Parts: sequence; structure tokens; C-alpha cells
Amino acid sequence: MAVCEKNPGVVERNLRNATLLIPVMRDFDELNCLYSLNETARLIWREAGSGRSVADISSQIAETYDVAPDTAQADTEAVIQELLNLKLLVMAEGLAPQ
Repeated sequence: MAVCEKNPGVVERNLRNATLLIPVMRDFDELNCLYSLNETARLIWREAGSGRSVADISSQIAETYDVAPDTAQADTEAVIQELLNLKLLVMAEGLAPQ
């Protein structure tokens, strides 16, 4: 998977123990979207959005949450793909895959 970055049209707000992602650059009809991330998804969002590789992020997930590396890899890839599908993350331009 190539390098990602946070979509500049998404605002991140942290409220107590929740991270909210709010798209602000979409069409008027789509402004009613709000996404809430759990702790694990928040970690993946922040790390992937800063350009870290899936391998690095999944290693961090495996260590932090004491899960098998294969499970961490699959879960990290699934979350990143979902964030890409929702256009909360975008493929980084001009950066080589890590």
C-alpha cells in the first residue's frame, strides 16, 4: 500500500475520549457527515496520515494492543482502506511508497 496523508478537507476534533472527523470541503449535500474513531482507528488515522508505512503502523498496533502481527497487519490495512474509501485519507502525491 502506498503512502497516505490526511485529506486537507477533513477537520479533526478530539472530545473527551472520542476523535471526530468532519469533512468540510465536500458538496453541500454531503456536509452532514461525521465520523467517530475508536482508539485503534485514531492511532491508525494519525500514523497513516503522517506518511508511516502499513508495516510500521501494524507493528505498533501489535505491540500496543498485544495482538498477533498478522492480525494487526490485516486490521491496519482494512482501516486504512476504509479511510481511503471515505476520502478521509488520500494517497500522498510526490512521495514514494514505504
